[in-house]
Formats: sequence, C-alpha cells, structure tokens
Amino acid sequence: MRITGIIMIALIVFVGNVWADNWVYVERSLEGDVFIDTDSIQIRPLRCWVKTVWHTPQPIVDGAIKTIKAFHEWNCRERSYVTLSVVFYDPADRPISHSGRSDVQYVAPGSIMEIIFESMCKLSTIKR
Repeated sequence: MRITGIIMIALIVFVGNVWADNWVYVERSLEGDVFIDTDSIQIRPLRCWVKTVWHTPQPIVDGAIKTIKAFHEWNCRERSYVTLSVVFYDPADRPISHSGRSDVQYVAPGSIMEIIFESMCKLSTIKR
C-alpha cells in the first residue's frame, strides 16, 4: 500500500523529541484529515499522538469541535489500541474538553486507524 510506505519513511526520518509537534499527513477521509505527530512516537510501549481535523466543525451542545488530538498506545499482537488521552479543540484551535483512558479498541479492517496501526507496528519491529 503506497500510503503505508510514505508513512514509514516519514516515521523513520522524523522520530525524535517526545514533546514537540511534527504533524505528518496520513490520509483524507470523508470527515476530515488525519495526521501523526512523528515527534511523539515512543517504541516501548508503542505510542503516538494522532490528530483529526474535521472538514466541517462537529456541533456539540455549547459550540463545535474542529480538531481532535488523541494519544494512543498500540498492541501489535492483538491488533488493538487504547486511547490514553483525547483533547477536543474548537474552530479557533482552543482546547475545549478532554478525556482520559478508553477501553481497548480493535483495529477495523480498511480503516484509517488500520493504516496508522500497520505503520506503527512495522516501525516497532525496525527499531528493536
């Protein structure tokens, strides 16, 4: 898959400081654009920040959400991940809400999360 190869090159080249932002474009979906912060990648445990920027702000009770940033931990053997933290941003890019750890989620075949998952798991085998 061509996009996986591009992500792998970007991940290998840009892995660095855990706390900086270096958002690399992953994929465009019907809902929004997805990015990985290559500077946040950790190998053990396998973690990274993923950002989704919605094409149209998503309405909520007291405003709208334009961007979501989520910190995920991946389990390559089980094809699953846990979201450790999520921050929601309004259209002016101001944080408006956050949440903590989620339950285990399994990677859906053909999803954008599968593209990210496969790239992260390949990277973890290269870095061992």
